[in-house]
Amino acid sequence: MLQAIRDRATGWIAYGIVGFLVIPFAFWGIDQYQGGGVVHVAEVDGNEIPLQEFQRAFQERQARLQAVLGDRFDPADFDETLLKKQVLDELVVSRLMTSMVYKDGYRIGDEQLGRAIHGMTPFQVDGRFDAGRYEEILRQQGMSKTGFEESMRQDLARMQIHGGISGSFAVTDDALDRIIALRNQRREVAYVLLSLDAFLATVSVTEEDLQAWFADNASRFVAPEKAKVQYLELSVETLAEQQAVDENALLSRYEEQKDRFTKPPLRRASHILVRLEGDADDNAVESAREQAQGLYEQIESGTLSFDDAMAKAAGDSDGMLESGDLGALSPGMMDQRFEQALYGLAEVGAVSEPVRTDFGFHLIRLDGEEPGGIEPFEEVRDALIGDAKREFAEGVFFELSDQLANIAYESPNSLEPAAEATGLEVKVSQWFTRESGEGIAEFPAVREAAFGDEVLEQGVNSQIIELDATRVLVLRLLEHKPSRDQSLDEVRQSAEQAMRRELAIEKLESAAARLLEQARSGEDLERLAKDSGAEWHPPNELTRTGSGVDSAIVSTAFQLPPPAADAPRYGAAALADDRRAVVRLDRITPGDPAEVDDAVKDNIRRALAQYYGGRQSDGMLESLRSRADITVFEDRL
Repeated sequence: MLQAIRDRATGWIAYGIVGFLVIPFAFWGIDQYQGGGVVHVAEVDGNEIPLQEFQRAFQERQARLQAVLGDRFDPADFDETLLKKQVLDELVVSRLMTSMVYKDGYRIGDEQLGRAIHGMTPFQVDGRFDAGRYEEILRQQGMSKTGFEESMRQDLARMQIHGGISGSFAVTDDALDRIIALRNQRREVAYVLLSLDAFLATVSVTEEDLQAWFADNASRFVAPEKAKVQYLELSVETLAEQQAVDENALLSRYEEQKDRFTKPPLRRASHILVRLEGDADDNAVESAREQAQGLYEQIESGTLSFDDAMAKAAGDSDGMLESGDLGALSPGMMDQRFEQALYGLAEVGAVSEPVRTDFGFHLIRLDGEEPGGIEPFEEVRDALIGDAKREFAEGVFFELSDQLANIAYESPNSLEPAAEATGLEVKVSQWFTRESGEGIAEFPAVREAAFGDEVLEQGVNSQIIELDATRVLVLRLLEHKPSRDQSLDEVRQSAEQAMRRELAIEKLESAAARLLEQARSGEDLERLAKDSGAEWHPPNELTRTGSGVDSAIVSTAFQLPPPAADAPRYGAAALADDRRAVVRLDRITPGDPAEVDDAVKDNIRRALAQYYGGRQSDGMLESLRSRADITVFEDRL
């Protein structure tokens, strides 16, 4: 290629090439091409953040998003500019924290560093740190041990600072009680509901009014751009349906896969469990063993039936006893010790002695047996046919996909050549828009291709479109309708409905505002509701959650200031279903901390400490940021 350029680079072409190359040298300097300089995206108190580091952090953020979202991950769903700013902000914060670490003398010792690295899952094999794997992963990432361990020291030191600040907030008992009093507050509320339907019936629209309204709102009734396409669809499912299966081949497959159709013997069982916590000490273990042994001896002596013992365990209020029907069990489903005891029972109805597992001590009863064996060919024939057809289809799917893509590209003005070569039928879609459609148009990739420049403007076949791992298609435009303004006659019914609804909402809001003003002036809300034909809801105590009342009413009620002496407070709420409410607050009852058990209090205390501790940490970072000299080169992101 270079020789070809030299051969042709004469006259004005040569000057053009030279000029093209001069521009970047003039802006960046020749050292950038020789590796003598590094591009930076930001500086924090003179500490530079290289572009390469930023790009690596950005790629890691995208990889984490993809790992979390899986198949739902689509880069187009994320604002790349915003994502880049977030990543850069994290790098800036990291630089600020690192500077603070060294300035204030925070250090991570070798022992602490070693524990952290040894505890990282990627460096472990079978749950234990593996030095060889550690070195291999660092080598794959292009990192030295010294560089990685220094980076880890900085990360651990920053985490110490952050944890120390965020974990330093203490919630006093008085503060906790005040929060509980607010959190569990109850409010006595009455309200009136006004429905849109009642006002719709009072609205009348003349032709003159409708024409004037439509002239002002014509943009709401624009017919969207539409397309209809031809397409060839190839799927593993369709290929499988077309395949015939030889009976002898099925019999051979059955013989080869008999292990697959061999059912293990099953045993149905019930159990009673005396539970043990994972950190139970010797005394707790011995106590559980004695309890299980006592139950076993009562069952064996006949003083207590197994069913009665199960019922007793099911009703245990302490949660230390469990029981239940385990259903049919096959080998490998349960703990090995459990299975040994179960398969050691000689007859139906027999009960095992206490069996220790990781969950505690079990008493096991054998409830029945189902012998194993090989399923007959006739019973698995349909499954064998399905497998054989799918194997064939998967074998030819990718080959036909490539053929479909190639021929559709080589004959861009028609789908017929590709249809003839692959045996596929040319199908026609329904009309669809850029935003929605039915059938194949339910897939965003289909709509994007249909309205793309290649199909819509150039009029050629699309590239192959993958709907999922087993289904692809190629399409071409059949018909196209650009967006257009619609006349009143075309949309008369929907336009009239929209206009009547707007007028009714105006009346509804006016009536609600009038009721609110009358109630605030001292008139009785219940009488106002009856006089106006509105729906009256008498006083009822509401909590912040679980009140069985529309959330908009609850929100309004808890935003109103406390009632004055003998003077309720009033507010208005707009409900999601086009109703309006006028709300009256009669009384506030604070929550009682004595009614909240200690476990819930501990959870609230931890949540408050975490919230305010986080705010303290954020405040520290903002303070560091305000005192730092930060320069961001946004044009390099």
